[in-house]
Amino acid sequence: MYKQEPEFSDIAIAFTQFGSGLMFCLLTLIFGASLFDHFLIRLLLCIGLIVYIIYGIRKLDKIMMK
Repeated sequence: MYKQEPEFSDIAIAFTQFGSGLMFCLLTLIFGASLFDHFLIRLLLCIGLIVYIIYGIRKLDKIMMK
């Protein structure tokens, strides 16, 4: 039986970090959009989420290419 601690790969760690950051951004977007009625604030929250997703995908792609 296998008794050693499992070692997670770099891509698994990066994907978990990206997923948790994405959920944090989504929750911020939902709460921020519900609290503020100003269009510009909602737009900035959406643009920030899109930029985070693009940056995260590029970062994951670099790790996968190693």
